[in-house]
Amino acid sequence: PGLPAAHNGYIELYRNLSCAVFQYEADKASEHLAGKLKQFCGTLTADAEHRLNVAYASGRVVEAGCNAHGVRKFDDAEATQPTLAAEGRRFLSAIYVHEARAHELGLVGDALVEHRRRLIQPLAEQLKKWCAAVAPTLFPSEPLMAAVRYYQRHHEALFRFIDDANVPIDNSATEREFQNVVSAGETIAS
Repeated sequence: PGLPAAHNGYIELYRNLSCAVFQYEADKASEHLAGKLKQFCGTLTADAEHRLNVAYASGRVVEAGCNAHGVRKFDDAEATQPTLAAEGRRFLSAIYVHEARAHELGLVGDALVEHRRRLIQPLAEQLKKWCAAVAPTLFPSEPLMAAVRYYQRHHEALFRFIDDANVPIDNSATEREFQNVVSAGETIAS
């Protein structure tokens, strides 16, 4: 009582290896995001989102993509193209297996990059060729075409992690941080 009506709001999360910063905005306008990234210089692992184009255009921010989103696109496509979607998804599954193995082995720095180049780079190139071969056989509206287009349009960003040991394969760890916001909200409401 006495408080303004509820409204949609958005929380952006900026995270590195040592901390996570949550920032609230009342809307998703790209100028808010660009303003926050104005002083940033480095590689940004994020969803392929048009709001980030201004930051990437500056040249100070290098785009690294999120393969978890690509995996979900292939999973979504299995309902209409089960065989082809599973075929494309196998490339990503193998890539994730090799990345998980690198972490199990404790590989970091140059050893991690060498592992990724030796085992993941060939799979990324095979996926690129597979997408080029499959794309002409699909209708533009098919869910599988969305997955293929995602990898065709963002291939370089999605596989930037191969050559940079500090870049993760996806931004899932960052997305898991949002559970802390939900938990905090539940605590406040209790």
